[in-house]
Amino acid sequence: MSTIKRSFRKRYEWHAWSGEMADLGRLGKLVEELHEVRLRELESEARQRIEINSDSEIQSIQVQGTLNYFQYGPGDGEVYPFVGVVVVDEDEVAGPILDVLPEVDRRSVESLRFVAALSASERLSVTFVRDASEAVVIDVVSQRTGWAKQAFARLADEIEKGVPRWAALRSDGPRFGLSVTAAVVIGLFFGLVLPKSTAWNERLAVGTVVFVATWPLVLMNRLHKWLFPGFELLGEGGQSSGTRRLVTLALLVASIPIGVLVNAIS
Repeated sequence: MSTIKRSFRKRYEWHAWSGEMADLGRLGKLVEELHEVRLRELESEARQRIEINSDSEIQSIQVQGTLNYFQYGPGDGEVYPFVGVVVVDEDEVAGPILDVLPEVDRRSVESLRFVAALSASERLSVTFVRDASEAVVIDVVSQRTGWAKQAFARLADEIEKGVPRWAALRSDGPRFGLSVTAAVVIGLFFGLVLPKSTAWNERLAVGTVVFVATWPLVLMNRLHKWLFPGFELLGEGGQSSGTRRLVTLALLVASIPIGVLVNAIS
């Protein structure tokens, strides 16, 4: 968070998010609601300024919040003014939330961004990206601190509902720890399932070779992102890919002592 004069900005990131289209629909409605609140505030502020600076009767004041065309701000990639959603899969589609969101293909969408932007100093956005370390980013900028704080808090509360419990595993520290653990487990498995006549120093040598060969593979960022995708849209009542794969890994780990026991008995 940084404060410059009366300007307020707050940005926050999440490592992972998974949810259904209905969850995105609620978030889209919230973005539109927050935008309408800010528009009413701006309209009220405009009326007050005119009443102070002019004795003439006020006939009509409107703060334009949406247009039928997109106008990009110079150098910042933002759309001003624009209220809607921008979806990227094979193509990029932008438009009103209620028009674009039902057409999203949950299996191929690469990124999705809700935007409510009046200008560079009055905007909010919620961005979902499939292949990024920051799966979800909320960015709120406003001249009105109260509205910005409220908007950020409500958006964050809605996003938190879709953050999986394993989200922290996508950060660098847990990724390193998981890769070491997985490589050690695989090395132990190959070392322990050798014939009973195998000497312990030979078992250790085999396990070490397997560990050295396996660790770079399980450490790969691409594999980690596949195991724990940052952003995914689920089918109705579906379970996140990260949860399913964690269960599978746990079953594999549990099978190791069983394999060792069978090998010892045989």
